[in-house]
Amino acid sequence: MLAIRRRGYSRADPADAYFPTGDRTMPMEIGSIVCSVALAVVSLGFGAQKLQLRGRTWTMLRGRGYSARTVRAIGTGQVVLAAALIAGIFFAPLGIIGCLGTAAVYLWGVGLHVTYGDYGNPDTRGAALLPLAFLALSIITLVFVVASS
Repeated sequence: MLAIRRRGYSRADPADAYFPTGDRTMPMEIGSIVCSVALAVVSLGFGAQKLQLRGRTWTMLRGRGYSARTVRAIGTGQVVLAAALIAGIFFAPLGIIGCLGTAAVYLWGVGLHVTYGDYGNPDTRGAALLPLAFLALSIITLVFVVASS
């Protein structure tokens, strides 16, 4: 506890009012949990669509030459990574693996959209920006998980 001495009295650090136990890593842990759960929900949602071969993502991937087996494998990976993110709340190395894996999947998605020119097409730009946003979320989650562990 830091104390400032002026004119004979001491004043405690204002942060001690918010963290009475002296543990200031708590906000990073809360951020880690919130971001991990949000990223797990997103990965689970997109992974389930790919496992069931339904939705706009499957239609787009099928139109670009991906087989059902490949799309299901990607969906299985996303579901497994979502489970790793949730397990990472309790065991940090799994959270780091989950963050890196989801970042790799969404980086692949960004590369796929760049290859097919979706960012330049106004009709597909909205769907193409989703992997970019989720890539940013996975990097933010990685920062929180590493900082809180």
